[in-house]
Amino acid sequence: MDRWFLAVNNHCDWSTKPLDTVGLATTTFAAYNVGTSRWEDLKKEEPWKSSYFVECENDSGVHGQFGGSLPDKYAMDGGPWSKFAVDETDWGQRKSYTIFSANYLNWLDSKVSQFSSRIAILRDVTNQILNSVSGVNVGLMRFSNNHSGDPFETRAQGGMIIHEMVDIDAGRASLVSIVDSLVADGFTPLSETLYEAGLYFQGKPVDFG
Repeated sequence: MDRWFLAVNNHCDWSTKPLDTVGLATTTFAAYNVGTSRWEDLKKEEPWKSSYFVECENDSGVHGQFGGSLPDKYAMDGGPWSKFAVDETDWGQRKSYTIFSANYLNWLDSKVSQFSSRIAILRDVTNQILNSVSGVNVGLMRFSNNHSGDPFETRAQGGMIIHEMVDIDAGRASLVSIVDSLVADGFTPLSETLYEAGLYFQGKPVDFG
């Protein structure tokens, strides 16, 4: 692992929950280079990497170096933090990263082979993503179950929206709950479902779904 930093230097408070629950977190991160006094992209081997601060865009105005107890909550070049939003570093120039906890990487390195159904893997992977991202809109569709005997499912002939597009931070719990309830039963009408998704994004009436 050539990009790393000490957990104690992670000042992205938002990342704490996903790191503790699923072992990874994805958002826009930056590292404070004590040599240049600037927030920069996370880099490979650097002599100062064990002591640099790491911050994320999600914490803007929320959390600084000391858990939000001080007013300095904006990552600032020449800072590392400022109490004024106008001083904030340009997050638009920074990159998005996925960071992992040490416990997750240790588990990943040592886990033994196991067998799971495809739907169980889909649920696990989808929920891992839902629980590790922020600042994006997410919706959910499923395929119709045309051999279930349900006339509504048969007439659908494709896929349907089962959760509207919503800010992930507002809809995370309901999205995860719906994913947990999904079962593997039916066919995979890809063309019809993709067409239905296109209609949804255009704000047009439902056809197949």
